Amino acid sequence: SVSVAAGLAALCAIALHAAQAPRRGVIIGVAAFTVAMLIGFRIYAVQAQRLSLPPIWEAQTDWSRPIPLSAEALAARGAGDEPRIADTGGRWAGQTFEQAQQAAFPLRPVRIAASPPVVTQATAEAARRNGWRVTRVEADDASGRVEGRYTSRWYGLVSDLAVRITATADGSLVDARSSSRTHAHDMGANARRIETLLADLAFSLRTAEPGAVADRSAEGG
Repeated sequence: SVSVAAGLAALCAIALHAAQAPRRGVIIGVAAFTVAMLIGFRIYAVQAQRLSLPPIWEAQTDWSRPIPLSAEALAARGAGDEPRIADTGGRWAGQTFEQAQQAAFPLRPVRIAASPPVVTQATAEAARRNGWRVTRVEADDASGRVEGRYTSRWYGLVSDLAVRITATADGSLVDARSSSRTHAHDMGANARRIETLLADLAFSLRTAEPGAVADRSAEGG
């Protein structure tokens, strides 16, 4: 790789200048070698992380009851999704997205002791705080829904967000789905977005209503 070649060149420069005066070239060579090794280690770490995570581009809190994306999002996404990893060898080959995600990122719905209208509005606010562009907010006494889009800063990649709020006996159950429009390894980004959003929501509603609390587990779990 480029970093290895740069490191070898730096070592050669160090060896050439070590026996000559002045030895400023040695200092430059050591600095260049250090930078090359840091870059090489960074590349290695990224590749190791890539291999350790499932090559999926979607995450959900409840795959048994997926949250449907809006017609607008589906139209923008184009071809339909196939939530299964290609059988091309490796640790994750042939697994469904659900199986792979649960092994790497065991996401769970959040139960909050607040009514669906309160939770829905708080979800929209939390989504905005976390960089989502909220496109739809709907709520009634029994349910709620929040939709949005996230655009990555560096590459402009878009992910769709859908959050479902369902009334329970003691408040609301919140499920979330984040799905990239680009069908490529997301390096766990969608799962982390859901974790961050739900943690922000739970924290913001800890005192939203008298006795309001949040539980990071599904009903019955």
